[in-house]
Amino acid sequence: MGAPECRKITAEVTRVLSTESDLRLRMLQLATRPVDGAEVCELLASYLDEGTAADLRDEFRELPSIMGAQIVMAFSLAEAGGKTFAFESVAPEGPLTFARRRQVRFMLDVTAECVTLGVAHVAGRKAQWYQPHRQTEVLV
Repeated sequence: MGAPECRKITAEVTRVLSTESDLRLRMLQLATRPVDGAEVCELLASYLDEGTAADLRDEFRELPSIMGAQIVMAFSLAEAGGKTFAFESVAPEGPLTFARRRQVRFMLDVTAECVTLGVAHVAGRKAQWYQPHRQTEVLV
């Protein structure tokens, strides 16, 4: 992530999570049970324009299936603390090393005002071990 199209996706996800009250409620309901990354992706995509939704699905295919659980967990943490939530695309430090190692990095930053979930990866460098885990549990 870190590329312009990735930043557009994360900005739009942040926007719909801050403005769509029914989406916020559905995200909090997801936090009460095991989270399926594909379900989170489709839920978020349903609030985005067609092009951004397609890009979001492409990104989710590039990332570990735990991505959905990470978003739900960070969003729930923000809601519980009365903080804003932000989802960010972060350019990887040492992109060649990231690509060679097929690395993904999730970053959670919590301040007095905001919970920010950042993700860094190099597009197209998906490791095979990312996808077998279709469900991950989020405990809040």
